[in-house]
Amino acid sequence: MALLLRITGAISLLWAALLTAGKHLYLIGERATPLHHALANGLAIASVVFAFLFFRAATDPPRERTVIYGAILLLALKIANDLYELLALLKGPEAFPSMLDLIASLALLVGILQALPATLAAGREASR
Repeated sequence: MALLLRITGAISLLWAALLTAGKHLYLIGERATPLHHALANGLAIASVVFAFLFFRAATDPPRERTVIYGAILLLALKIANDLYELLALLKGPEAFPSMLDLIASLALLVGILQALPATLAAGREASR
């Protein structure tokens, strides 16, 4: 579980970096408005906070069940959003980052769900 939380945190930091330093890759031309820049900055800030929470929870997963549940919810919502982007919004090369995010999020969600019973059991044993 700790490794999966660290990987989730690292991906959140990667998204934060892409949303701030990589703006020139996706906010170009007439499509880029100040609102787009502001939303990207806000999402980058939220991604850094998520990364901090995931790295913190990785130190003692059984005690940080709430963060684990938050990771499950975040990954499930990212999967739903990526599917919507791939099926309805994006075409061609624009869809590649969403496809990568979908694959990574799905793999992490399955891994976390698979490791969840053992993590919860370890928490119950530690509290006895």
